[in-house]
Amino acid sequence: IGISDQLIGQQIERAIEFYATDTFNNSPSGGGNAFVFNTTQVNQIGALLRALNARENVRNAIVVTTRAVNEPKARGDASIREARSEVLDALRVLQQAPLPLYAGTNIVPLLTQAGAAQMQAIGQNGNVRKTALNTAVAKLRQVQPQFTQ
Repeated sequence: IGISDQLIGQQIERAIEFYATDTFNNSPSGGGNAFVFNTTQVNQIGALLRALNARENVRNAIVVTTRAVNEPKARGDASIREARSEVLDALRVLQQAPLPLYAGTNIVPLLTQAGAAQMQAIGQNGNVRKTALNTAVAKLRQVQPQFTQ
């Protein structure tokens, strides 16, 4: 993880902390009503936002990967790359959380496997491509219900 990735990963919690600052309190939007958060509460709110983000990434990845199955090779490869970026974003958002998110679940391994299957599909044709994409979608579908646990 590079320095810019670390900063991006911390921005969710920093954004939440902003609402407890004098800057927000003294702003027209704050109106003297800044929130009072402790570190645990900031991290819990951040965990919720991260989970919502990752869940949406997974949903998008399923839609785009499914679409890529029937697209011509060049367009399909572009769709696969788009879907893979969704998977990578979900992984990054979850793994950079200050709290361990979804420890004891298969979310991270399944996302990793889905991303690997997407990579296998790029540049392939026919059944090899279709099988890899279907594997990716199956892995992503296994992730979805785990967000509600």
